[in-house]
Amino acid sequence: MLKISSRGRVGSLVPGHLLDIGMGGARLQVGQHLAEGSRVVLHAHFRDAKQKVTTVQFEGIVQRADDQPVYEVAVQFRRSGRILRQDMGELLTLRPTASPSRNGNGGGGAS
Repeated sequence: MLKISSRGRVGSLVPGHLLDIGMGGARLQVGQHLAEGSRVVLHAHFRDAKQKVTTVQFEGIVQRADDQPVYEVAVQFRRSGRILRQDMGELLTLRPTASPSRNGNGGGGAS
């Protein structure tokens, strides 16, 4: 699922099919034409062997977009993905812990 961000307006949801994903971006087929430079939020769903689904959210910008159906787009990610887990009906955002160099406390607990 891809959410298209619009300036000052509620973004629209566009279904899509993930073709390829990497550290810096993804390639997708989507159901409508997207303009290059559009800001998007990608929710990629990954299923494990036990059929549990993990969703990873990526924010990105459309770098390349076909203008003919089937619409293929290339999205460059703006930042790392966030893992969203669905446990007991609630959607939780799991954020990485701060690294010692970023929070300035040396990463230690109480001494």
